[in-house]
Amino acid sequence: MKDDDNDGFSPSYGVFADISSLIAMLKHNKGFAFLPADSVAALITSGQLVELSCDFELTAIARKVELCWRSGFTLCEIGRQVINTFKQHNQLNS
Repeated sequence: MKDDDNDGFSPSYGVFADISSLIAMLKHNKGFAFLPADSVAALITSGQLVELSCDFELTAIARKVELCWRSGFTLCEIGRQVINTFKQHNQLNS
């Protein structure tokens, strides 16, 4: 967990290399996260995770996704393919 700089949206946040580690923390009631519905629908249905509702959010808000990858990732063929596929699938320009 980090709390010494302002890279996250909260003064106390975690950085996870993969979604399975994040979900494991959530299953142990360690925080909350905005996750793709497809990734957690079965876990919510089975009661392993809980969907939170905000009383201040009257309608759904389209949220942006921030991705980070290691320096040089896009220099290799697989890295370029992954990022380009993500951009095309999500209709991103940059």
